[in-house]
Amino acid sequence: MDNAAINPKANLSEEPLGETVPEATAEPALHVEERRAPRFTLLIRAAKLVTAQGEFFAPMDIAPELLLTTDHTVIATGHHRGNAGMRVLMETALGSPDAAKAALAKRGTAYVALCPALGEARMYAKIAPEGFVADLIDGDVPGWLEPVTLDQGNGLKVWRIRPE
Repeated sequence: MDNAAINPKANLSEEPLGETVPEATAEPALHVEERRAPRFTLLIRAAKLVTAQGEFFAPMDIAPELLLTTDHTVIATGHHRGNAGMRVLMETALGSPDAAKAALAKRGTAYVALCPALGEARMYAKIAPEGFVADLIDGDVPGWLEPVTLDQGNGLKVWRIRPE
């Protein structure tokens, strides 16, 4: 059997990297926020505008960013051991706004964040055109959500869940 079939790295050169490795500079490192894509930077700012710590209903595409950069929690991230949270997130996204309200109230979720341009949000809307996320994308926001004003627009929407 060919060694490369067992170990794909077997044919890599062992020559030193030399000048291909960038030299360290005295420049200060960028803050985490400055290295993020614009929608994530806005998400971080939006989350920081929310003073009370709480759980976010947010697509799995952006949930890890919330966990990494804020003190908030999320319903789910796309990790294999988070299947219970992923199920709640998907059922809520695809369900009716009334069902979403009940599911989020049961969990004590405090906020909803959505970027309508993200593939995940569009997928939910395509699967369930009358669902909670589809309504949010269409601008049909239920009365139990209060918008969080963002300082710049790139499509990200954040709402605070009004207490009963």
